[in-house]
Amino acid sequence: MSSFIKKKQSSNKSKLPHLPPGCKPSIYNNQTVISSGVAAIDFLLGGGIPLGSLVLIEEDELRIYSNLLLRYFTSEGILCGHRVIVSVSIGDDFINQLPGQVDNIEVQQKDESVGDSMKIAFRYEALQQVDSEFSSAIKFCHSFDLTHKLDYNTFVRENPNLTMINNRSSSTAKLQYSQLLQSIRDNLNTANGVIRIVLQHMGSVLWDNSGPDGSREFIKFLFNIRALTRCYPVTFLLSYPTYNHSEIYLNRIRYLSDAVYRLECFQSSDKEVSPLFSDYHGLFHLVKLPKINSLQSFIPETLNFGFKAKKRKFVIEKLHLPPELGEDDKKSTTKIKVRMDKKLLEF
Repeated sequence: MSSFIKKKQSSNKSKLPHLPPGCKPSIYNNQTVISSGVAAIDFLLGGGIPLGSLVLIEEDELRIYSNLLLRYFTSEGILCGHRVIVSVSIGDDFINQLPGQVDNIEVQQKDESVGDSMKIAFRYEALQQVDSEFSSAIKFCHSFDLTHKLDYNTFVRENPNLTMINNRSSSTAKLQYSQLLQSIRDNLNTANGVIRIVLQHMGSVLWDNSGPDGSREFIKFLFNIRALTRCYPVTFLLSYPTYNHSEIYLNRIRYLSDAVYRLECFQSSDKEVSPLFSDYHGLFHLVKLPKINSLQSFIPETLNFGFKAKKRKFVIEKLHLPPELGEDDKKSTTKIKVRMDKKLLEF
């Protein structure tokens, strides 16, 4: 009897706490994290987005790539079985344009076929891939293909875990933060498990803004939803247009957010783009890294990244210089002769 009791106690001690699907503990602070839908962003944030956090995306002016990241986050939550609440301010096709899942084996075969068909110079073969650091990281997100859309009849229509919040009472009325906050609270009281809330184009001219240089109501709204993240297993991902506000006002918004990353699109920028960035569609800036339940956040080796939207996926890579010039190119460069006076070398 004594040996049987000891075995039973040891088996109880070996049991680990069960996490919901689509969640894992962070290796840096043991914080439960969920995936953003993009493996590179998960790696840069220390393994994923912390559960119970407020993440801010500073939109590009065209709102193309910020909406794409919101769709990645939404598709990942639907496939993981999380409760997803979406509030869309612009466009009714957001939920119809969600990227679809593809098999990892299929993606690998496509990449290999493309690599075999391309012939590159010998000086490029020895170079390491720019995003190899992201691919070597532990991935727990789904693989998406932008040419495939998430099946509307299977995952969207009559999905009990998906809720769309209608913010408009009429086509001409301004959107109210108090109305949106009340709708979020009502859905949180009836939700179970992990909750993802997607808020698109917040703080824009479509909302009832008041106060000098921005919106006081929006600041109050951020205070309230930040309090909700500490009471429920919910993660907010919201996009915000920053190009019409001052830096002082933006710093207040960034202070209330747990993580902030900004998208700078070259297509809508008036600045002269360097030839080194010709392969990218814009820059990905890590403005604020999450440090929940820890004194120091995970800091990657560099904070300079570029992004590009390929035909099938959204890619984030470390900015790098082009490879060294060949011997022929070196010969063509002009040599500058420097003459030194011997008197300058005398002591």
